[in-house]
Amino acid sequence: MEVIRVLFTIVLCAFLSCQNAKHQYSVAQGDSIVMSNIDDKTNMCEDIWKKDSCGCLKQRTAQMADSIITNNHLVGKDTLAFIEHMGQYNKKQKTQDGFALIYYVKSICINNEIDENADKSWIMFDFNHDGKLKRIPEAIAIE
Repeated sequence: MEVIRVLFTIVLCAFLSCQNAKHQYSVAQGDSIVMSNIDDKTNMCEDIWKKDSCGCLKQRTAQMADSIITNNHLVGKDTLAFIEHMGQYNKKQKTQDGFALIYYVKSICINNEIDENADKSWIMFDFNHDGKLKRIPEAIAIE
């Protein structure tokens, strides 16, 4: 009989705690929690991207760049906003209709510096003459 009372008490407590949890948060608050997780993931991607400034740590990926650009709505934004989220670029290059910022990814390095004799992988971000990001790049290039 004592075992039945203990089990009944446990089940009742679990039921009541679930009922209380349902009433603690509104739908809007639940959505903001999800949004916070997206923001946290974006910030984490930015931190990793910036920390791997030359690609020597091999943590930068095209998917990470895509995520940072998409979540911060950087297409059409100016260079300063772009650099704020992506960090300092590795190379700048003039193009026919503007310029490009190049970020190295998965580089071959010696003592945390790029091996100039090795191939380099990079992502090129195109900007128009006004300094606005044109689009999300579709490929990683190798030089």
